[in-house]
Amino acid sequence: MVIINEVLSSKIKNDTAKRENSKKKLDIIRIKIKETPLNPEVVSNLDVFLKTLGQDSEVAVRSSGTAEYLASQSFSGQFDTFLYRKTPDEVHFVMKACWASMFKSHIIDYMNRQTYGDKNGDSEPNVVTAGHMDPPTMGVLVMKMVDSRASGVCFSKNLRGTSNETMIRAVLGQGEGLVVVR
Repeated sequence: MVIINEVLSSKIKNDTAKRENSKKKLDIIRIKIKETPLNPEVVSNLDVFLKTLGQDSEVAVRSSGTAEYLASQSFSGQFDTFLYRKTPDEVHFVMKACWASMFKSHIIDYMNRQTYGDKNGDSEPNVVTAGHMDPPTMGVLVMKMVDSRASGVCFSKNLRGTSNETMIRAVLGQGEGLVVVR
């Protein structure tokens, strides 16, 4: 947790050396997450769930981050999602990869911008925890894969128009192209 706090508390805005140092630490964090065995109880419960779906069933493994839909920021589409996974070993691996995706440099850049001012150079903090970024937290969802013809998302607020309007976005096929904002 020490290395995570070091990265999240460093002000890297406009400091290339600090940013590169943070990126190296982020690589270490992601490796450690992927190398850490899952809790045996989680593995057991997950394996039972996968068996109930049947041998040829596939699952989607996706994030459910605690900060995905806040008024001050949205991480929607920024964490990794893994589709069409079959075996328990695949699912175990991508669950950890999903958690590790919280520590990619574009996530930290976004958090840093939200905490220390936006990319236009604003100096006013945008979130209550200015001066410190709390470590992101995430649940990982494992769901039966649906081979969809179309996917969509509904926003309770129109992001490009009047705020009292509802906005619906849709794409053909899986929704990966719908919310990716990187």
